[in-house]
Amino acid sequence: MLSKLEKKGYVQHGVIEQQGKPNKKEYYITDNGRSKLKEWIEDEKPSEPIFRDEFIIKIYSSWLSGPETTITLLKERQHFTEELEKLKNDQDADFTDYQKGYSSRYYLLSRRLAIINIELEWTDRLLKSLLAQMTGSANK
Repeated sequence: MLSKLEKKGYVQHGVIEQQGKPNKKEYYITDNGRSKLKEWIEDEKPSEPIFRDEFIIKIYSSWLSGPETTITLLKERQHFTEELEKLKNDQDADFTDYQKGYSSRYYLLSRRLAIINIELEWTDRLLKSLLAQMTGSANK
């Protein structure tokens, strides 16, 4: 993707030399790229969102494997979302400086955190329900 943008003159890259590992490319937006981005933001209607989450497909199909597999999947997802929730501690930017783009970063970060919180609540409810079903059936 970046190489296509570079061919169109929207971004350029510089090489950062590193010790003991391959050099790294760092991309930055050109004036032409900034102009095109502004035009795209102002003139184009966003496309419909596409959600592709392998986890959701596995949960939907987990009846094939049984509750133990579902519980494992949910616990793994909880761990993953708990790690992402640590983004709340990202204090390295002044999110009020709109010109530097920090407020846009804050908008996206706060959206992601809201999604994470909803997913954590959802996985917790499912885990409690599955565990209750399993212990209830084990006691019968």
